[in-house]
Amino acid sequence: MQMELFPSAVSEDFKQTKKHLEDYRLMQRHLKVYSQKPNLSPKEQELLDKAKRLLPEIDTAFELIMDDEVYKILTHRYKTAGKHKDTVARYMSSTSIPTINRRIDAGIQTIANSLKIAGVL
Repeated sequence: MQMELFPSAVSEDFKQTKKHLEDYRLMQRHLKVYSQKPNLSPKEQELLDKAKRLLPEIDTAFELIMDDEVYKILTHRYKTAGKHKDTVARYMSSTSIPTINRRIDAGIQTIANSLKIAGVL
């Protein structure tokens, strides 16, 4: 039996990571807007606290992606474009759609493992 040095993400962790990545741009907006608002409702405070907790961890996880192409595709998909079709349109001239999807999956796996180690998942 082989022991893992660090915990690895499992299927449910990948789903949660993908949800966090899909919410990334919205969390950035929450952080920007709610940080400037003097009086927050309990729900707004909860969203601000979540953004303050998750965004630095997600940014750190992005920096831990070793493959430059995976990093670029994932950054475009979740931080810049926000839509899968825009990312495919941007990269399909040099990379096939299945390869783009594999790169996205590899990036999500790396981020999920990083978030698991950080205790977010």
